[in-house]
Amino acid sequence: MAVPSARPAGLPMVPESTPELTLNRLLLAVLATLPFTAQGSGALAKTHGCTACHAAASQLVGPAFRAVAEKYAGQPDAAAALARKICAGGAGVWGDMAMPPQPGVPEADARKLAVWVLAGAK
Repeated sequence: MAVPSARPAGLPMVPESTPELTLNRLLLAVLATLPFTAQGSGALAKTHGCTACHAAASQLVGPAFRAVAEKYAGQPDAAAALARKICAGGAGVWGDMAMPPQPGVPEADARKLAVWVLAGAK
């Protein structure tokens, strides 16, 4: 008597572990530890409402993303500092207008946004 399978009919059986499968899992694990690339964070900026006050190249309510990148260029802890500022808000760096805290932005997204801004918002 055959044992029922949870896989859809017609799909081949895949062994639990093969050298290829082990290598693929290892590669995925390594890729997951690589630093985030800034690609695609423009959509993240829109999702979190950043573009209501900031634009890539021109000042709106707040400074242009590229002006922020220029101001923090060469500072080794710039991404971490900017991510903290995104979450906590800040005042006095860009004039009288304060940036309100953004408690709805998860820390991981704040880090991605900071890297994207520091890369010139491209």
